[in-house]
Amino acid sequence: MSDKTIIVTRPEYDDTTTYLSRWSEPILNEAGERGMKCIDLNRNKANKKDFESYVRKNPPNFIVLNGHGNQSTVAGQDDNLLIEAGTNEDILSDAIVFARACDSAAILGERAVEKGAASYIGYTKGFVFPFDKNRVSTPQKDEIARPCLEVSNSIPLSLLKGQNVGLSLSRSENALKKWIEYLRTHYTIESPAILFSLLWNAACQKALGNISVKI
Repeated sequence: MSDKTIIVTRPEYDDTTTYLSRWSEPILNEAGERGMKCIDLNRNKANKKDFESYVRKNPPNFIVLNGHGNQSTVAGQDDNLLIEAGTNEDILSDAIVFARACDSAAILGERAVEKGAASYIGYTKGFVFPFDKNRVSTPQKDEIARPCLEVSNSIPLSLLKGQNVGLSLSRSENALKKWIEYLRTHYTIESPAILFSLLWNAACQKALGNISVKI
């Protein structure tokens, strides 16, 4: 049994958060297979009170934040704030953070690292992905959303396998290249939207703090 702890926030209250939540299941599964203590804050558990309580009682090595965000915040269930720059970003101290939330690396990530976060991986602008409206009840079977979410997932999965932040970002770049090549040789009507989203996310992705750190 590993002595390491991962906390994953998984709000589910609209299409976007539902996709992010369901596509975080492989992250939880990987952590569980490696014997880590997994704290899954799903739906109503993804609130500020519970999040802060679990972090203080079980100081995590790795935190995965899913949800809507802006430059200074990341939200939980029903758009209620979990973390806000200038308020409680010190709660991320000592942890590696992967934030799948729009814009949060712009200000919140910087402040979190200043307050002691080991590393903060996020997006300086929006994290985007197209999806099939006929698959909203089964997001992991959505082949239109798959490329963006698989590339994004490659970062936390690589970290869980023991790679450092820098190498995990390189693995993400490799996954991106493979999907771009695939989409160019297996063209569909959705390919332009998927390609745009992949390249947009890559351009907006940013790692702050120590990129040599591991979980």
